[in-house]
Amino acid sequence: MKRTLIVFFVIAAFVMGTVAVAGVTSTPGGKVADVIKFKPPWKAKKIFLPFNHKLHTTKYGVKKCQECHHTWKGKGQIQKCFTCHLKKAEASKAKGGGHTAFKVFHKNCKGCHKKLKKGPTKCKQCHPK
Repeated sequence: MKRTLIVFFVIAAFVMGTVAVAGVTSTPGGKVADVIKFKPPWKAKKIFLPFNHKLHTTKYGVKKCQECHHTWKGKGQIQKCFTCHLKKAEASKAKGGGHTAFKVFHKNCKGCHKKLKKGPTKCKQCHPK
């Protein structure tokens, strides 16, 4: 009986974890995965941790989409970061981004984490090996 309960809870945890990872939330800018896996369109030297979009918008206090999606005017689909913010500054400027993805992530994400004294601020916390 004890073994059956353990197996049941292991299976239940796996199913719940799978459902949580596959979650999608409807937002004013379209549907978005609850957890976003950043995949730059170039061969990145370091990997990115998955970004929990749902927690940032429900638990961590990011209330306006424009806090991160600065070009979104409140209508239509929100563009991905890598649409404008690329690896090289020249390419980013040509796409209208102006800043590289590196600069944007480090200024916005790391800057907010430092200001709030919450979240990762060290290299290996966002870029594990």
